[in-house]
Amino acid sequence: MKEKTLEEGLRYVFFSFLIFNIANYIFFEMYYADQKRGINTIMEFLGILGYRMYFPLSSGANVFTFQLGLNALLSLYFIKIKKKNFLYIIAFWFYLFILVLADSRLILSFTIIFSFVYWLSFKTLVIFFKRYWYIISLSIIGFIFVFYNTNLFDSIKRPAERTGDVISRIDIWGHALEILVSDFKLIFGHGLNGLENSLEEGLKSRFEEQSLQTSHNFIIQNIIDFGLVGIVVILFYVFKLINMLIKIKSEIVTIMIVMFLLIGTTESIPTFYSFEATIFVIAIISVILVIHERKTTRYNQNINSVT
Repeated sequence: MKEKTLEEGLRYVFFSFLIFNIANYIFFEMYYADQKRGINTIMEFLGILGYRMYFPLSSGANVFTFQLGLNALLSLYFIKIKKKNFLYIIAFWFYLFILVLADSRLILSFTIIFSFVYWLSFKTLVIFFKRYWYIISLSIIGFIFVFYNTNLFDSIKRPAERTGDVISRIDIWGHALEILVSDFKLIFGHGLNGLENSLEEGLKSRFEEQSLQTSHNFIIQNIIDFGLVGIVVILFYVFKLINMLIKIKSEIVTIMIVMFLLIGTTESIPTFYSFEATIFVIAIISVILVIHERKTTRYNQNINSVT
């Protein structure tokens, strides 16, 4: 990334992940297209019978679809600056299509909302999201409590969510908080995979049956793993990153980072448990660091030349 412009860096990330995601989809169609692992609630809501798909080259369900949503935003960025380039238009609809197949309701919603915000250049909204992302995160948590504890959203719930057979995010957070306050490991954490390793055997079996491993919250997961000391260090770098965003003044990068922060409310992203999502975030942060360093260097050179 060192010698690349912002556009070149983002294009590199875009095509790298496009190749991976197309390969994943082709592999799925060749060997796994006949899988039937639960009714697809997005398609059901649209009046179409379909099944939720799990893609073979994925480290997890939502940790895979997270980068699909951000790559859809990248597609919009290139559609906007390149105008009538059909490759990026096709890529954008391809990512929405995969999100529907994966039945990733929350990330699809985020993708559509942030796509409108970016495409229509609602800069006031971008500033609002960037400034109050933590308040919005708390609002999302409040919505999730309403989602799981009432029947208001039964039309978009999965069958297991309607019957209560699935361990909801509220249940996961409750068990995670019990672990946090159970001993003095709150200070330095339980180490990697701290949630699963700290569960009672019966509960651990339920988690494994439903392929659950993390706390489904970026803050809670890192406190469990690294304690209060670790989360302070992590949040310090998150706020440093936000300060860099303010200085480089890139609307698309700001929107992607804000979307990452909001999704971290309901997913442990990015962490050691989310390979594709973590790699994507590392790549975007690399672009941010390079552009910020370049701008800072130019600013210092201008100051020195004046003095």
